[in-house]
Amino acid sequence: MEFSHVTTLDSEEWDEWTGRNFEVHDGGIGLATEPRVSYSDLGFEALDVDIDRDENVFALRPTGDLNKYDEQREFAERVWTNEGDEAVEDPRALCVAGDRIYVADGETGDVVVVSDRLGEVVGRLDAGLEVPVDLVSGNRKIYVLDRGTGQTSGEVATLQRRGNVQTVLRGLESPEDLAVDDSGNVYVLEREEDGPLVSIYEARYVESPNAFPYRQTIEEFPVGEDDELDPSVVEALTEDELVINGRLSDGDPATVHYLSDGAGEGTFERRSGEDRLYSKLRRGTYAEGGRHPRYYGVGFEDDRVYAVRETKRHKRNSGGTLYDAQAFRRFDSGALDTEWHRITVDFESLPSNTQVRVSYFTSNDTQVVPNGVEAIESITDEEAVDLRVAGIEAIWDLIEHDPEEIADIVEYANVDRAEEWLDRAFDIVDEEWSDRWKSVRTSNPRDALLDGASGRFLHVRLEMIGEVETSPRIGAFRAYCPRKTYLRYLPEVFQGNGSSTAFLERFLSTFESGFVDIEEQIETITRYFDPEGVPSDYLPWLGQWLAIQFDRGWPESAKREFLARAPTLFKKRGTKEGLREILRLYLNHVDQPDTSWMLDWHRDRLRQRTEDGYLTEEELQVYLAELDELERGDEDGHLLFFFEHLDMDGMDSEEAKRPYTTNMHGERSFTVFAGPFNHRTQKRVVDRMTATERPAHTDYGVVELRQHCKLAGNSFLGINSTLTPRSFALGRSTLGGDTVLKEREPFS
Repeated sequence: MEFSHVTTLDSEEWDEWTGRNFEVHDGGIGLATEPRVSYSDLGFEALDVDIDRDENVFALRPTGDLNKYDEQREFAERVWTNEGDEAVEDPRALCVAGDRIYVADGETGDVVVVSDRLGEVVGRLDAGLEVPVDLVSGNRKIYVLDRGTGQTSGEVATLQRRGNVQTVLRGLESPEDLAVDDSGNVYVLEREEDGPLVSIYEARYVESPNAFPYRQTIEEFPVGEDDELDPSVVEALTEDELVINGRLSDGDPATVHYLSDGAGEGTFERRSGEDRLYSKLRRGTYAEGGRHPRYYGVGFEDDRVYAVRETKRHKRNSGGTLYDAQAFRRFDSGALDTEWHRITVDFESLPSNTQVRVSYFTSNDTQVVPNGVEAIESITDEEAVDLRVAGIEAIWDLIEHDPEEIADIVEYANVDRAEEWLDRAFDIVDEEWSDRWKSVRTSNPRDALLDGASGRFLHVRLEMIGEVETSPRIGAFRAYCPRKTYLRYLPEVFQGNGSSTAFLERFLSTFESGFVDIEEQIETITRYFDPEGVPSDYLPWLGQWLAIQFDRGWPESAKREFLARAPTLFKKRGTKEGLREILRLYLNHVDQPDTSWMLDWHRDRLRQRTEDGYLTEEELQVYLAELDELERGDEDGHLLFFFEHLDMDGMDSEEAKRPYTTNMHGERSFTVFAGPFNHRTQKRVVDRMTATERPAHTDYGVVELRQHCKLAGNSFLGINSTLTPRSFALGRSTLGGDTVLKEREPFS
């Protein structure tokens, strides 16, 4: 038995549906969601906090003591006690960078450096701070915000190696907070006479303030249609998104997210559920599957430390109190008086307190009611003409377009006016056409026969009902036509009586529908054995056939390639080459950190040295060409090297071998150098893969290669660093490097 059918199976096809309060997500639809902020009290007080790469929360206590809190284990320990000769007299701010904790002293203007590992002071920087406000680590630097003693004497400085302090921003007006994103862009909250503003300084300006004297500002902080936020703290979640906390005009606290469009403009979104005022905000790490990193705040009134997380909750339908949604779609069979046979609905999830109802009606004409778009009272005759010229004649034609599309079609119309028309159109379709809609008799129908559905067009309405935390999710929808049943195989005597024939036809359709589904499954079952075609949910099942258990950190594309190449990879399993291929396969499917900032910095520096006369134009072009070659990078992406004892046969010095043997635990050991990684979970995946795929009777170590090298740190000669000959040039020579002093030869 063969049926034609129209389907909705993926996100692109679901985007063709229209309606109210639903959203397309992961190839299906459900109730629309909105962001909501929740917080938890970590149980202690602090003046300031910061978070390291391992998600440990470091707190500067009111006494000046430093504590470290592991949120996963709910365990706190004291790192350093503020006492003795190195005590901080007036603790103001802290930040964490690697093993070092930096604390600003408001009394002396110094920055005290504490080692997390040693638990003691390892340095004191004479920063000359007048009124330290904030310390921030970002873009591999330590930034210090100093309010100064005058109205416009605020400054931002960076702490340099060997204790040097370099001022990068001057003339700030009563600065109150500082933030730095991963790209090195600096955000300063200032309090000018005209009101608060956030100044945004691009990373290139902060690197070379004399070369790029430019800033952008955010001077208005609207909340809703008629309220304004008075900001008190700001934090950068990404290069394009800020989180800003402050008070509304009535004094109530509120949190908004500023979303930049990249062209100097942006929009504000208020986060519901957040009712606290903070004196400090610090970005944390990304939660598993989260859109934003969690962030941490210090309460303005109680100094308590809170972990703040963004979650999703379902939205109520506009103008109503229910968590429901309506989705509409019109299917075209291409032939008049088509007999639509049945519909099927595939549910991805259907919690017990949710419901889905299906309604339908058919027609041979696109114009269901005679007066078309004129049924919407607020559409003028001239606007109706514009719509008809664009092919929008009927109410259903209108609801199949977005407000932006309608605003572009109708002269002098805007998006708000188009949204009003759509709201009215949905009211007409959903309520005033109630006598046309025919409901499927059962709720949550997975398979239903259509009764009296004859016409070219099948109009479908899906009504989804949920709760604030739960929603039904529909993954696929099918409508079958034309109606053909086993009745045509029976003698004519069974086809003559109208009422009994209709009953018999529906009765036989029940069996035929089941057999059609079985035939369809048989025809499509091979896709479950194809690594490229198998549905995402069945990838682990297909992996079990080959005794493969994928780590949670594996991208879907990497799983599919691994399954496709499994016969070849398994031949090399337990060998160095096999391990290399599996690691390379995984690394090719994960994103690399953005290193363009390094090359941009080098380009700016080369151009500046050319302007200063240290380089010729020809030399500049040569160096720029080398940087362009570096930017194209290795086609393999991430770095991946293996190192074993045989590779050190040419090294005579034990001192030279030590950096490479640190991670080797015996003669049968080897080290995997890989990276750089975007997230620590990527290193864990590499570690676990090495553990399971390594040659038998060997031990191993995994070392992450990062984006920068430093002596006695992440630098490995021949792996991510090389020695190059130095050339002598007047004005750029270094005594003891490429230049030595000799006795002067006698003049003859």
